Amino acid sequence: MRLLQSWFARYLSAEDVHPNVLTVCGLFCNIVSHLTVLWYCPSLTESSPGWVWALTGVMVLAYQLFDNLDGKQARRLGLSSALGLVVDHGCDGINIVMSTFSAAALFQFGAGLRTLTVLFMASTQFFFAAWDEYYRGEFILPYINGPNEGVLILASIYLMSSQLDDHTTFWHVQETLPFIGGRFERRDVALAL
Repeated sequence: MRLLQSWFARYLSAEDVHPNVLTVCGLFCNIVSHLTVLWYCPSLTESSPGWVWALTGVMVLAYQLFDNLDGKQARRLGLSSALGLVVDHGCDGINIVMSTFSAAALFQFGAGLRTLTVLFMASTQFFFAAWDEYYRGEFILPYINGPNEGVLILASIYLMSSQLDDHTTFWHVQETLPFIGGRFERRDVALAL
């Protein structure tokens, strides 16, 4: 993904495009996909057509591309600022909430405790990462992290679900995990990733 981002930053990001415009374009991609998901799954329990999940997967990848391009563009143009950081992290925070509800709709969690738990886990992780950045003065991510690999896994789950004949049945099948010893639904295992 890094090679693709570098190529986009070098050849497709015009020098007159402000980095915050790229950030907002990425957020717009997720708003479009999230509103589409909510149109078909208003209570987060309905089944939806496969193209909805294909659109969501592609838009999540577009969001990630724009989110990574804005920083490269800011450094290239010398426009790194506190405002850019606020816009970037603000859009990331909004995206976390929308992505949680879209994933809850895919897995048919409904408006219950599971959705609230996933929202709390994702928001808490984001809060502590931003807090850590505030006190350290730099944003340090581990080698495998949520903003990169986590988003790719989520997009892969959306794209895979779009290709399944009946994605609702697929995610509700119970599997036995030999190394843990319990029975879990596939949606719980996917969410743990």
